Amino acid sequence: MRFATFPSFAGRWIVTFARVGIGCWLLLVFFSTPAAADMCVMNLPALTGNYEAVEFVEPNFGWPSLRTIDFDMSPEIIAIDQLKLIVSGTWTEGILVCEGPPEPFLPGLSLYLTSEALPHLDFFHATVPSVNGTFSGLQATFQSCCPGGTVDPNLLVGAQIHAEFFTDWVLPLICNITQDSYGTITEVRLEITGVVPTEDTTWGAVKQLYR
Repeated sequence: MRFATFPSFAGRWIVTFARVGIGCWLLLVFFSTPAAADMCVMNLPALTGNYEAVEFVEPNFGWPSLRTIDFDMSPEIIAIDQLKLIVSGTWTEGILVCEGPPEPFLPGLSLYLTSEALPHLDFFHATVPSVNGTFSGLQATFQSCCPGGTVDPNLLVGAQIHAEFFTDWVLPLICNITQDSYGTITEVRLEITGVVPTEDTTWGAVKQLYR
């Protein structure tokens, strides 16, 4: 799903994956309270792989510029305070020619999260800048958008989520891309700061929450 408020490029390759169940790794700090503040790490390996930014611009490998996946928010999470996107991989810059000399062209790497649980076609988005060369652990905090204004991330608790990961760029009218930008994404993950239920403070409870 693409929204008019953000750039869309006709003819993009799209790789779609079936809905999957994804658990999370929980980094736990327990207190003698009914719940604990946590970070839940959800890996999205179906969104990794080779990407190129622009179709029909050399070098043209036939790689997609977008991949999608549907998944359920981990049942361990009962409240969400913050969502972060973490991306690792390697990337090669392209060449952009405007009115002056050639310039490096590097797209953003974006993840959109949508759900029927969100009102007014709202969604959450995060973008990390790609880096020429190898990079690890680039991160960005998700923001909500658009018709409904600021959206409570807790609407995603227990929800089915549609995720789109893609190369995100806007080409100024006076510019031309003469060499494509491309790369390989080796890691896409969500870091969710929130609350998980706990029954006690023993290591037995910790082990039950790891998967």
